[in-house]
Amino acid sequence: MPDGLTVETIDSIPGLLALEGEWRALEARLPRLPFVTFDWLSLWWEHLAEHRLLIRDKLRVITLRDSRGTLVGVAPLMLTQRPGLELLSTRQLQIFGADPNLTEIRSLIVSTEDRSRVYGAFMHHLKGCRDGWDWLALTGVPVDSALTEIVDTSFPRVEWLRTVPDYTLDLPKSFEEFKSSRSRNIKESLRKCYNSLKRDGLTFEFRVLTSSAEVEPALAEFFRLHRLRSQMPAAVVHQDAFKAESSRRFLTAVCHRFALRGRLRLLELRIGGRVVATRIAFVCQDSLYLYYSGYEPAFGRYSVMTTLLAEAVRYAIDAGLASVNLSTGRDVGKLRWGPQETQYRDALVISPSLRGGIAHAACVLAKRTLEAARQRSSLFDSLGRRAEPRGVRPSAEVQVAGRPPESELTGWAAE
Repeated sequence: MPDGLTVETIDSIPGLLALEGEWRALEARLPRLPFVTFDWLSLWWEHLAEHRLLIRDKLRVITLRDSRGTLVGVAPLMLTQRPGLELLSTRQLQIFGADPNLTEIRSLIVSTEDRSRVYGAFMHHLKGCRDGWDWLALTGVPVDSALTEIVDTSFPRVEWLRTVPDYTLDLPKSFEEFKSSRSRNIKESLRKCYNSLKRDGLTFEFRVLTSSAEVEPALAEFFRLHRLRSQMPAAVVHQDAFKAESSRRFLTAVCHRFALRGRLRLLELRIGGRVVATRIAFVCQDSLYLYYSGYEPAFGRYSVMTTLLAEAVRYAIDAGLASVNLSTGRDVGKLRWGPQETQYRDALVISPSLRGGIAHAACVLAKRTLEAARQRSSLFDSLGRRAEPRGVRPSAEVQVAGRPPESELTGWAAE
């Protein structure tokens, strides 16, 4: 094996759970993201893995160890079969997190200093078991010329797809220093959001909830406000990521687990004792990761989300944290704060086996057939519709805020 790494495949839940101690020890050297933690990914498998007739996920977690037996990398893979039968199914390898954008970055679990040799050994291992999978959705690859070359030279058919940007604010020693280093636009926005409340005789309370006992009441408010935000008519669409009951159960379990580890921060902005804006956050080493949010539309004119974010930054500085991660997705709401950008890329890797090529070609053909049928249906439907009224944006111009939709890495729409 290249670089002297030992590779092992784990295909059972007891085997996955047995990694907990070593995985937690590795987390201190990983990117500062909640999505690479043992807690997030083990709970994802428990709550969101599919075991249905039409689709079935099987554990295929790959561990990589150095010559001393120390865990240096994990590929949290699953083999997704469509349909969920052994015969006549397509077999996609993918990293845990095939969800409606709950897991914002799906990547190999490896430190920056070890990633070249881990990616090299990982790709070499997959080449040796090429008959066991048809294609690989290799997501969350850090933009790095060395990693790109490793992936490109390992297999003859590699297609690079979307790039996912992630934005981080490096924090100074004081909030005043932070404000003074922002753009004129942000300074004016901060002045307005605070003054607008004072002008109407309103005062706010910023609360940070951290205990497991506070999780479920706080999440009830979060789910309500997140849903309300998604229903607002706007050029920038905020989808309800937690519409499904399974997604809400998963997030609840994650928040409980992170609370027990001392890593949960449920951020609330209250006016008159009422929660008007909220955001979920996780402490990842010395960084505060800002996850999904929601707010009361009636308080939108006070820019309560700007106030909430500013107070989150103030809290992070006071807590001695080094950065605030604004999460993934390129939008004005993040860029105006002047963050640093980190990019991740997704690739589709076709197995060099005969079955791999045939299976993927069949999926692409089926997808194109379905798309053509949808287009014909849309055309017929539009014949009876009146033109859109003036002032309404065409649907093609509507943006989805924050997190971009999952790439179609398989030829099928992502689950």
